Amino acid sequence: NLCVCMSSTFCVIFGRRLGLFGCGARSVHLAVENMHKAQQFTFLQFLLGLLSYLMAHVFETWIYFRRNVALVLCIPLSVFVLAIIYYVVTIVDQLVLPDDKAVFGHVVAW
Repeated sequence: NLCVCMSSTFCVIFGRRLGLFGCGARSVHLAVENMHKAQQFTFLQFLLGLLSYLMAHVFETWIYFRRNVALVLCIPLSVFVLAIIYYVVTIVDQLVLPDDKAVFGHVVAW
């Protein structure tokens, strides 16, 4: 998740800086396009980090506890991980617009 934090910080700092201090509307368009390109990859990194963290706890139960206790703990944790995967896929599928249907406006002030 450190990669996600660094990618988000990089996009916020340099995207905003380019949009505010760049040369006219062209720099705003360039900042928005670069943030749009980094959006999906950063979100994927976040999801993979979250799922690997949860799976590490599932494996941790097998290391620290006896077999019966680990089985009792592993079943709800695994169901929870599968529910997270299902709901993330469902919600992202409904909310994300394909690039051909998205509207990209241009500022024509200058």
